[in-house]
Amino acid sequence: MTISEDKNLALTLMTGKGFETLDQEAGQAINNRDFNKAQGVLQKLVAAYPEDAVLHHGLGRAYAGQLQEDKALAEAEKAARLDSQYSDAKRITELFILRERGERALEGRDFAAAAEFFEKMIKLDPKDAEAYYGMALAYGHLENYQKALPAINRAVTLDPQNSAYLKVKEILEGNARAK
Repeated sequence: MTISEDKNLALTLMTGKGFETLDQEAGQAINNRDFNKAQGVLQKLVAAYPEDAVLHHGLGRAYAGQLQEDKALAEAEKAARLDSQYSDAKRITELFILRERGERALEGRDFAAAAEFFEKMIKLDPKDAEAYYGMALAYGHLENYQKALPAINRAVTLDPQNSAYLKVKEILEGNARAK
């Protein structure tokens, strides 16, 4: 193999702008829920920069999005070991996994499982409005308004300008009155 063919060397010698472009590409892929793409980009970057906590944290999120829990948590722990700024990375990764599981359960119409995942999220982060919203949706579909209404009210309290929360609150209150 010649030096020009060594992709790891090319990554290592990459300019700051090239690195930033790939890092942004991985971040966008995570935001777009294209976790396979994010994983591929981040694995290359981590291979070139194994001491970069930000990259390990991002790779952990990509694994979490694919529900590869062991790999996700291992990357979160690496990020925390490399930089104390990421001391909370494991909890953040656990939340990300629970959110992904909850969203997939909602999409699959497994509302009881979705409610459980969102309840676990709330135990890890009682100020996560999205977790309360997800729980309200799950319990609303189960027609359990005694749990759905307090959940959506808490979501609205945490994020009073969120129009989706306000709309679901209105629907749940109407459904509860009709029942």
